[in-house]
Amino acid sequence: MTRDGDRRDARTVAIREWCAANAGRFAELSEEESFQRMTQEVRQLFYPNPMLWMTETDWVHQLVLRALGDARARPE
Repeated sequence: MTRDGDRRDARTVAIREWCAANAGRFAELSEEESFQRMTQEVRQLFYPNPMLWMTETDWVHQLVLRALGDARARPE
C-alpha cells in the first residue's frame, strides 16, 4: 500500500472514531445544521490542505451522515 493509502487509512479510522464520539453533540440540531456543523469540524480538524479536502469531500460526507444516523437511532 502506498504512503498516501496508509495515511488515508489512518485518517479514516480517526475521522470515524471522532464522528462516533461527537455525533451526539450535533444530533439535537436540525438534519441540515448538524450535517453542516459536523462536516465543518471534521474539515478543520483533519484537512488542513484544501486540495485534499476537495478530493475526499464526498467520502467524508458519508462518514458524517452515518455517524449522525447512528446517534439519532440510539435510545436516550
